[in-house]
Amino acid sequence: ELFRSAQVRKTYRAVVEGAPPAVEGELVGHLAAEGDRDGRTRWSPSPFPGSREAHLLYRVLAAAGGRSLLEVRPQTGRRHQIRVQLATAGCPVTGDVKYGAPSALPDRSVALHAWRLEFAHPVGGAALAFTAPMPDAAPWSLFDGTLP
Repeated sequence: ELFRSAQVRKTYRAVVEGAPPAVEGELVGHLAAEGDRDGRTRWSPSPFPGSREAHLLYRVLAAAGGRSLLEVRPQTGRRHQIRVQLATAGCPVTGDVKYGAPSALPDRSVALHAWRLEFAHPVGGAALAFTAPMPDAAPWSLFDGTLP
């Protein structure tokens, strides 16, 4: 119920190709979950039939080797939202060939990591936060020692 009612704060880490347009910012667009014939979620800067508005906040944590490490906080929960919005901003998630990365990672994963969840306990309201350790393989290893 907390997820459905947008009461869970989700923070992701992503390694992207290049860099976003600013050190931190908000990306806004309109996404349609049905996607195209290749399964890619459709995006537009303005509303279109079947679309829903999508917002995410990001900030650059580090840069190395032509890639950037981002912290990403989606404000809405749309299918492939982070992947689509970062690709549209000119910095696709590393390994995400579906949305414009130049090549796949050896294990066919994309460099997007669900790093932290925060919410109030449903009984009593105590603040809870859960953090998952960062992967230690490439491309994450580009940023060893620089992760806040």
